[in-house]
Amino acid sequence: MRVSVIDTEEQTAKLVPHLDAMVGEGLIVRSKARAIRYTRVEAQAKGS
Repeated sequence: MRVSVIDTEEQTAKLVPHLDAMVGEGLIVRSKARAIRYTRVEAQAKGS
C-alpha cells in the first residue's frame, strides 16, 4: 500500500511520529515536490 501526503514540511513533520507508531514494518519516504500545475474547481461550478 502507498499513501501520499502533500503539505508543508512543518505539517508533514507532525505526521511522522504517528506514522512511526502505526507502521510496524515498512518504509516511510519524505521528499520535496514541485507543483507543475495547480487548479481549483469552485464549489458553485461543481454543481453545474
